[in-house]
Amino acid sequence: MLADLDEERPSASLYLFHPRIISIARRDDDGEVVWDSVETVDRVAVKIQISKQRTVISAINSPRSVKFVDALMSELCQGGRYFFESMEIDEALVKKHVSRFDTARLVSAKVRDFAVYEGAVGRFEVTSKNGLMENIAPLLQGKYYKMDSLTYEVTHKFSSFLVTYMNGGGIKINEDYLDLLLPTFERLL
Repeated sequence: MLADLDEERPSASLYLFHPRIISIARRDDDGEVVWDSVETVDRVAVKIQISKQRTVISAINSPRSVKFVDALMSELCQGGRYFFESMEIDEALVKKHVSRFDTARLVSAKVRDFAVYEGAVGRFEVTSKNGLMENIAPLLQGKYYKMDSLTYEVTHKFSSFLVTYMNGGGIKINEDYLDLLLPTFERLL
């Protein structure tokens, strides 16, 4: 792990080197395909932002696995005991965040657990390049549902980009806009 601490604010940037095994195919001398396992290393950028209420750990382009989270927390806590809970991103937090940009319109939503009829729940995705209704779809009005992901088309300071918020704590965005998006999101937490 390599770290860069900011002495003026309670934050740090670091890289975590995370080993993993991948399978590769190669041809042997006879021309037959042979599969091998090879160990490789992922370099993951991690930002730590500390406020009075909480500590936010942001892993940029990290592997989506419990093993990675365990390796990250073990390294940060240096063998101490810890409890980790992924942040759940909800619609209220997303709306608060996208309101910080010049314009934002919902273009895709994945929802689950909405009541279709007695004893049956549904899951669906709705997408429109023209933008979705604020309440996503008429069939959801007045019904309970959970958000899986929301994708917004955002325009800010002459730039347009897509940002996807996933309820399990993940945000997908083009790396070019990371410095604009991540700090504004962390300040809301």
